[in-house]
Amino acid sequence: MIAWLAAVALASQGVGMLMSDLPAPGTQRESLAAEGFTCESRGGRETCRLQPAPGLAVDGVPALLAVLVYEAGRLTRATLVVDELRFSELENAIAQRLGPGEDHVELLRAGMGGLFPNHVTVWRSDGEVLLLEQYFERVTRSAITRMDEPEFDRFLAEREAQRVRGVRDL
Repeated sequence: MIAWLAAVALASQGVGMLMSDLPAPGTQRESLAAEGFTCESRGGRETCRLQPAPGLAVDGVPALLAVLVYEAGRLTRATLVVDELRFSELENAIAQRLGPGEDHVELLRAGMGGLFPNHVTVWRSDGEVLLLEQYFERVTRSAITRMDEPEFDRFLAEREAQRVRGVRDL
């Protein structure tokens, strides 16, 4: 079955943080035990999804989906998706472990709906970034993503390119 369980934990050195047992940024694609994952390649990226994600949780909040993104056979992002109704609970649990993060708000538009805020918190340590966002791909899902600093910079640039008059479509 699934060879790893996910949880957010402090690394033993300083303020480093890890999503335990998820592959670390830079991990080779060949090391993924692909059982249960559905993978697709597009534009040089391979995205592997595990849904449902039984047994996976982040600080006691069950994961609905795991998403791993590879480029050139190397892991660039590892994301666990949770129910948006548990976002505040997860944010509080992570902040208790890692301390306060950098809080940001971006404006989103979902379909024909109005504008609403997407709350995002970022923790950085030892060249890695942990990103918690209230809305991931749809309004019913939140996500926590682990990536390295260069990937985070690229991630932010991609998001900025998606904005029209300061608003990003969800």
